[in-house]
Amino acid sequence: MEQTQLSIVPSLDPETQQINKIIHLYQERISANLSLEDKEGLRELYYHLKSRQIDAYDYLNDAIGVFAKKSKDKQNLSYLIGMVRHWTILGKWSMPTTEDQQLIEVFKQETGIEPSVETRQIIIRMVSKYGSIKLSQYMTKVFNDKTELDISKLHIQRVIDRLEEQ
Repeated sequence: MEQTQLSIVPSLDPETQQINKIIHLYQERISANLSLEDKEGLRELYYHLKSRQIDAYDYLNDAIGVFAKKSKDKQNLSYLIGMVRHWTILGKWSMPTTEDQQLIEVFKQETGIEPSVETRQIIIRMVSKYGSIKLSQYMTKVFNDKTELDISKLHIQRVIDRLEEQ
């Protein structure tokens, strides 16, 4: 992979200027030897965030600040992209622990449902309040007790509620 030195091209385009600032910040805080491929990766990440109507410059600026504090073996662009992806799913500054991730997986396996951002945040708060072992045990009990909740009744009630709203 060819390494290149920073070559910021002056531009009147504000987005290009912001991308150049992000690249420069990455080079200052993480690695001065940023390949063209990695620069393009940062550009793509910037535009991905913009497409989600997220302040990409602010997000990446903060992410690089957090990322710079990680151990050197974790300082690669893939890790940064993964961290930013977590933030876009769970909210900025969210850094789920291994236990949080495992319980989110338990939820997915037991329910067959991909949890929403709000549900993930609730699970993470519950881990802090009840502990991962107790929460895991109760999640498994509740999800396996088919008499406790009839999901079909919930769905039909939602239909009735919407019909009655009209």
